[in-house]
Amino acid sequence: MKRTIVILFSAGFILGSISCETERMDSLDINDIPVVEAYLIPGKEVTISVSQPLPFSDDTNVYQEAISGLQIIISEDSETYLLSDSLEPGIYTYDNEDFLPEEGSSYSMYFAYRNDTIKASTIIPSKPDDFSISDNNIQMEKIEEGDFGFGFTDPIELTWSNPDGSNYFVFIEYLDSAKNLINLNFDTADVPRISNSPILTEAGYSLRPMEIYFFGVYRIVLFKVNQEYADLFEGSNQSSIELTNPNTNIEGGYGIFTGLNSDTLFLTVNESSSDQ
Repeated sequence: MKRTIVILFSAGFILGSISCETERMDSLDINDIPVVEAYLIPGKEVTISVSQPLPFSDDTNVYQEAISGLQIIISEDSETYLLSDSLEPGIYTYDNEDFLPEEGSSYSMYFAYRNDTIKASTIIPSKPDDFSISDNNIQMEKIEEGDFGFGFTDPIELTWSNPDGSNYFVFIEYLDSAKNLINLNFDTADVPRISNSPILTEAGYSLRPMEIYFFGVYRIVLFKVNQEYADLFEGSNQSSIELTNPNTNIEGGYGIFTGLNSDTLFLTVNESSSDQ
């Protein structure tokens, strides 16, 4: 079974990191290079995806083929946990509640693959502190076809505490089932329900008018992430000419094994009348 790799929160940046120069890919036996994808979140079931990159053609497109049948171990201090194959090929889970990641704890992952040991380690960061929004219920004007504007001028300010310059990013998801466009000049098929900020080391983010496409309810999640996540995210923005080795914290492979923590707020956008 072949599938394109799906990246939680920042779709495609692992592929962007490994789909570099064709010559570099040809110099390696790509069948020996597993791609690991795992995001450990406090209180959530552990899931790990393992696949191998397959060049699709002579261009830089790379697809993934699932790797099944592995014995993947997660360790925490002296305790070890064996993950099981799920119904989906290449996806491994540990669904027993006797093991759920905890804030501040360190975890290691390892498994054997083609006479090598693939391994990585991470820590679950602390939950973001003092996450707040300047206004969680706003009014915006509908923009008719042929008109221009954004419906409001002041950005929504998201703030949090970040005295040590830790890494964060903001994830924004439109929750309503129907896409109720604010600006009718847009085609609903081309407007995404999900967006996210770049990696932030500041203590705030301005949600600009052009980032609000629909009337309705949005979930706004602030993720605190480790350096390995920030490195991989930044590496995906490099050109194929500049990138000589993909950023990864997987020893013996590619991808990421990392901890995340988050806090969530909600924003409601209502339609106002231009006569008000």
